[in-house]
Amino acid sequence: YIYKQGNNYYLNFTIRNNLPITITSVKIVGTPLSNSTNIELNSGTHQVKIVFEQSYSFTQGNVYIVEISLSNGNSITVSAGYEQANS
Repeated sequence: YIYKQGNNYYLNFTIRNNLPITITSVKIVGTPLSNSTNIELNSGTHQVKIVFEQSYSFTQGNVYIVEISLSNGNSITVSAGYEQANS
């Protein structure tokens, strides 16, 4: 899911991998939100949080496509809903 905290947007997701892998970038398709990163993951299940410092106007309840690029040249495409935080 995607949420805003302060001036930044965050993406939380769970990834399960059988071999060690590195996440090299994450972008929310159709938005300017993109983040080059270098998150090394051992095999297993991981909770990952990505921060985006760019601004964008998300719509509550909409689902966005997220593309996660990996060090082996592959990418994973997942869906993420936007959840507006209660102030």
